[in-house]
Amino acid sequence: MVSSLLCSNMSKRAEHENLVQITRFTTATTATTTGDGKVHELTAIDLAFKFHYIKGIYFFNNIRLEILKMKELTCQWLMSYATTCGRIRVPEAGRPFIKLNDAGIRYIEAQASTTIDEWFSMEGSDYQDKLVPDHAEGFELSYTPLVLLQMTRFKCGGMSIGLSWAHVLGDMFSAISFMNSMGLSLQGNYSSTLHLDTPSPPSPRCSRSVAKKPVSLKPVDPTDNSWTLPTTHKMATHTFHLKSDQLVKLYSSTIHAQAVFVDYPEDHDRSTHIRPFELVSAILWACIARIREDQTGLKTVTLCCSKTNLNDREKTIPYNGLEVDIVSVDFSVSEADTMKLASALVEEKVEENGMIEEMVEEAMAEQGKCDCILYGANLTFINMEGTNVYGFEVQGQKPTFARYSIECVGEGGAILVGDGPEIINEGINDDKNGTIVIAILPENEVEQLKNMLKRDYEIV
Repeated sequence: MVSSLLCSNMSKRAEHENLVQITRFTTATTATTTGDGKVHELTAIDLAFKFHYIKGIYFFNNIRLEILKMKELTCQWLMSYATTCGRIRVPEAGRPFIKLNDAGIRYIEAQASTTIDEWFSMEGSDYQDKLVPDHAEGFELSYTPLVLLQMTRFKCGGMSIGLSWAHVLGDMFSAISFMNSMGLSLQGNYSSTLHLDTPSPPSPRCSRSVAKKPVSLKPVDPTDNSWTLPTTHKMATHTFHLKSDQLVKLYSSTIHAQAVFVDYPEDHDRSTHIRPFELVSAILWACIARIREDQTGLKTVTLCCSKTNLNDREKTIPYNGLEVDIVSVDFSVSEADTMKLASALVEEKVEENGMIEEMVEEAMAEQGKCDCILYGANLTFINMEGTNVYGFEVQGQKPTFARYSIECVGEGGAILVGDGPEIINEGINDDKNGTIVIAILPENEVEQLKNMLKRDYEIV
């Protein structure tokens, strides 16, 4: 069964490869030079994410966006994002940094032989296949752009814009803010005098954990001159849509009267209430525990969310501002009810940012490097609720569909939970809002999860 699934997925990827042809590469950089000798120092948290890459994909109907015009409109804007145009440097003895050498971001042009509707209708399709550039191809680190953008034209006149973003630059919230700001520059609404602040993330809370090392990090085998993971397991990505009425039904059947699905006043403390993030994460946690037959490791999961107000991200340079928490339970996850798991996700969080920083700094001091992963070290849930994924506009149009995921995830897997689509588009989605779930799991688990969610929760 597993071998047939692998063969099926391999043939689908090969099919996608034949449907998209790269036509041109080009580079865009800042309008003026940043200056000689300027660098951007990488923090311990930055280095903890060095093997991970953020992937974003946007689909638009009937737009005409030329690369040369795009470069012209964004060169001045890139002055505020000089770090994105730099390159990684790893000295023989010392800490990696970003050299602000104005080497630029990479643009890729491509042509698809299908319409957007045909692309979405392909069975087993991952929306990002061949539409988002691949950072993890093992190129020489010092020459690899930190930001890759691919514009793919479809037969219908539509276009997709795919982003690959090196996580050392900043987390997915910074990547999304970067794209939203780019949209403003493409419309001429960007001020050349805009100054982005340097962030000052809140200090980590005191940890209740007695562990000497963070549970959220996992060592990996050292790499050579590229920050990429060795290919030891096949991962697959699948997107689930939960309509608004499905969420209400799930709340009614699982949370009962203890957490009513309503909009609370701004001054109301919701820290003890179950949000869609905790509800959906609890359901998937239990499902994956059943698939893995309740392995001991699934009694501990990692949670990631933004430490700061998401609105503040638009005013700061990109940075890694995630709060990383661990939740551990002492009962069987596969047999637990959803309310018990969701409550644990709210009440049993232990922040590990401080320990992560200490571990990275210690490794840098003793070994001169720190080779570890965070996403997929454990089953990892990322809270993207309230993120303005649809804020990237081109020629006055919002995307008909947008999605973010993560590349180079460990075999523990990662689940992103965020707000659903803003725009109703027949053939792609038929519900406004709701919740979108992006599951990145070992390839042999994805089909099992799809069947389980459909059978038990009517989630597809």
